Amino acid sequence: EDVLRQHRNTLRNATAKCALHAYAPMRHSADTPVLRTTGETTADGRKRLTFNDILDLKVAFDLAKYPAEGRYLVLNPHHVTDLLREALKMFKDLTEIIDGEPKRFAGFGVYTFGDSPTYIQQSAGLEKQPFETEEQSKLFASVAFIKSEVMKADGECKMFATENDPK
Repeated sequence: EDVLRQHRNTLRNATAKCALHAYAPMRHSADTPVLRTTGETTADGRKRLTFNDILDLKVAFDLAKYPAEGRYLVLNPHHVTDLLREALKMFKDLTEIIDGEPKRFAGFGVYTFGDSPTYIQQSAGLEKQPFETEEQSKLFASVAFIKSEVMKADGECKMFATENDPK
């Protein structure tokens, strides 16, 4: 059972990683905002995520006329830490779970996932790196999406253990 659980979790994580990469836009447009973080610069040269950045994302979604219901934000763990450093009380309010759903902040339900897509700087702006790219980038992303625009169709995972059977 332990081995099967590990296999199930590996499949779920791989599916989630692939889905989050697919949900992330290729590049910035009015309908698919890709916004840079604007906080203080860290030792490794990246800018921290701020609560104002999330509010800017809300404005971008509002201007694109996305429905207010069903907005979700999946934060990279680095961005979670950035928000914790900014305001611990606000972050507690942001991440509180009520009835199995995260409390909403700026209209977004908020989750965390570590295997987020990364972007590289191109002459025309930021562009998403291909899935499973070997090149590492400091420009990891948190991803926002609308529930009505994404689907879950991973089916069922059934595993069978056949002991003492060479096939």
